[in-house]
Amino acid sequence: MSEMISVLLDKKIRYGIFLLFTLDLLLLGAGKDLPALGISSRKVFFALFAMISIVVFVAEYSSRRLTDAALFCGAAIFLLVWVVLIPALTHGNISYAVTDATPLAALAIFLISTEFTRYTVGWIWVRRLMMTFLCAFALLHIALYVFLLLYPQMQGSVSDLFQYALDVGSGDDARFVFFTPSLDNGVYRIYFGSSFLLLIGLYFSVTRPTNVRIGWLRLEYVMALLILGALWATNTRSLMLGAATFIALYPFCLLFVKKVEQSYWSIFLLLALPIVCSFLLVPTVDPTTLQLIGLGRNVSDDVRSVQFASLFDAFKNSPLFGLGFGSNATFIRAQDTPYAYELSIVGLLMKVGTVGLLAACAIWAGVLDTFRSPGNTRAAREVAALYALYCSFVISCFYNPYIFGFFGTFFLLFVLYEFSYVMRGAEND
Repeated sequence: MSEMISVLLDKKIRYGIFLLFTLDLLLLGAGKDLPALGISSRKVFFALFAMISIVVFVAEYSSRRLTDAALFCGAAIFLLVWVVLIPALTHGNISYAVTDATPLAALAIFLISTEFTRYTVGWIWVRRLMMTFLCAFALLHIALYVFLLLYPQMQGSVSDLFQYALDVGSGDDARFVFFTPSLDNGVYRIYFGSSFLLLIGLYFSVTRPTNVRIGWLRLEYVMALLILGALWATNTRSLMLGAATFIALYPFCLLFVKKVEQSYWSIFLLLALPIVCSFLLVPTVDPTTLQLIGLGRNVSDDVRSVQFASLFDAFKNSPLFGLGFGSNATFIRAQDTPYAYELSIVGLLMKVGTVGLLAACAIWAGVLDTFRSPGNTRAAREVAALYALYCSFVISCFYNPYIFGFFGTFFLLFVLYEFSYVMRGAEND
């Protein structure tokens, strides 16, 4: 038994599993089921990562701080209330509640794995993998976009090929790979499920200045142009809005981080602020508004409009504590997953209410506050970019259900692990 534990404690093994989990998300769209288990490989990789993290946590428990215990209790109470107690009182389907909450609850793994980035060599490999893949992935988006503009007759064949390789369906049954002319002017939509992760490329393009040049352009500028070109090729409004959010906020975030002394309450407000501000997008749920600015899409816009009205009516029934995970409004998007909605921020508010959202922000503010290094401005660029990235995530999730899937789980885990990596590096300088 002791030999098994020592093997599990090997840092290389845990980083290897996390790299496999990362590659699965980047390459396999909706994920592939393992024949012997009947569940997707990414769930297996994440479960192994979580199991080893728990073993490491137990082995190193004596070195944990007292504040960690309070954070654990807060997270446990949150899950008990909104995954078990409230669902039992409202809709009674605990199975739905657990399935619905799992990707968000998986973020709690950070509470027991805050030491993950102490092994800097391992995290550097994760970052290198992400940067390399995102550049190559951006090139693929742009190449497919140009190719289909030049050879539109190949759209069906190319789409079928990628759907067969990366998706769980094909044609109308495909879920995460779309190559379609989605606008009246024939502009193509090159979209993979993992296209959402391209937003992380914006973070890399502004945080690590280099003297490496490609022609007269610096390497980080080339990466930024590639990422922006790929996001344009996705023809996905939420991703382009997320990119615009990052670009607009980053300079202000940089100024704020350098000038303002952070505290627990400032962190709490910063976590809650983009969620509150995302509701400024509510007028755009009206299809006529999008038509006026040339971004309308008849079918999907009508569905989102109906969703919003139904979700808001459900929220008004329990505005403080919500209806719990697994709950649904009058309008049901899919019969097999009645709790799933594209307007994920509004859906989250309906499920956990204002008290739940504030409680979640309070818990995570406590987690991030443990890494705060008063007076240290060494990491200002990275911290500002991570906050701008978090804001772009929230804004992007307003229209799409990324937050309720493993893409959203990985995105937020990356932000958290990168934050801990950056702050530890700043403390050691």
